Amino acid sequence: MIKETIKSIFKFLEKEENRSTPIIWKIVNNEPINQDDLIVNGDINMEYSNVESLPEGLKVDGFLFIRYTPLVNFSDEELIKMIKPTDDVDGYIGRKIIRD
Repeated sequence: MIKETIKSIFKFLEKEENRSTPIIWKIVNNEPINQDDLIVNGDINMEYSNVESLPEGLKVDGFLFIRYTPLVNFSDEELIKMIKPTDDVDGYIGRKIIRD
């Protein structure tokens, strides 16, 4: 019930306030991600989530926090490869991947 309420709030904000739903919400809840969502001007905190992969083309200007997620099982190189799309635009993590 809480998840549906939060989802309704985000949909309202998108429609009425032209605000985007946070990408972490979309990743964790398997919501569709568009190109604009992939550009994050700041940090992404995925700690304590069950996220097992990152979307292709993800661009994070700040830190990526992956403590206590299945993502810690991947090396930095594997995570960078995961976000690198097949076209000409590369994903990147601007600062550092925080594991511990």
